[in-house]
Amino acid sequence: MVDLGCGPGLYAYAFTEKGYSVTGIDISPLSIAYAKKWAKLEKKRIEFKCNDYLSTGIDGKYDIALCIYCDFGALIPREQKVFLENVYRALDKEGLFVFDVFGKGLCKNKKEYRKWDYEARKDFWSARSHYLLQESVHFKDQKAWGNRTIVIEAKKKPKEYITWDRYFDEDEIIEFLGANGFKVEEIKKNLVSKNEFTSNDVLFIKARKMCQRGVFDA
Repeated sequence: MVDLGCGPGLYAYAFTEKGYSVTGIDISPLSIAYAKKWAKLEKKRIEFKCNDYLSTGIDGKYDIALCIYCDFGALIPREQKVFLENVYRALDKEGLFVFDVFGKGLCKNKKEYRKWDYEARKDFWSARSHYLLQESVHFKDQKAWGNRTIVIEAKKKPKEYITWDRYFDEDEIIEFLGANGFKVEEIKKNLVSKNEFTSNDVLFIKARKMCQRGVFDA
C-alpha cells in the first residue's frame, strides 16, 4: 500500500497495525523526517519517502493507493488528471484507489470574507509578530472555494499562500474517475462527525483500476 500525502504517518501507522506493508509519500521534508523518527522509535517497518507525487510520479507498484484528508480536491483540474495518471501507473493490475473528497455540504460551513489582523505572538503562520491578510472566495461554476493568506513580517518579503477546496457530487466523481481509468465500486458518506473545523460532508471513494485499451499504459 502507498499512502499519498502521508504527513507525519498517522494512517501509515494505523494500516501497519492492521498488517499492511505501507510506503508513505509526502512533499514535506519536516513531515517525512518526523514520520521516520517516530516509526523508528515505535519499531514499525514503514518506508517513508519525501517526494512530489505530481511532478516526479510514484515509485514502485502497489495493490492499494490511499489519499485521505480531501487532498484530491486541493488540486486544480489539470493536476487532478496528472495525479490520477500517476496513481494508475503505480497500481498493480486491478489495484484499488481509496480517497476522499468534500461534498456540496462544504458550502454550509464556509462563507466568503476578506479581513486582516495583527498577531503580536507566534501562531500557525509565523513564529514572530506579523500582519495577516486573508480572503475566501466561492467559485460556484468551478464548485470550488479559493483561500488566500498573505503573511507580512517586519523587514521580510510578504509570503502568500493559496489553497483550494473543490467539492463533488457522486455522479460527477464517478464520471470523472471513469474518464481517467477507474471504476467506482463504493462510496461511503456520514463517516465524519459534525465539527467546527471543516465540513462533515465527505465522500469516501473506493475505485478500481480498469485495465483496458485507450486508457493509460499499465
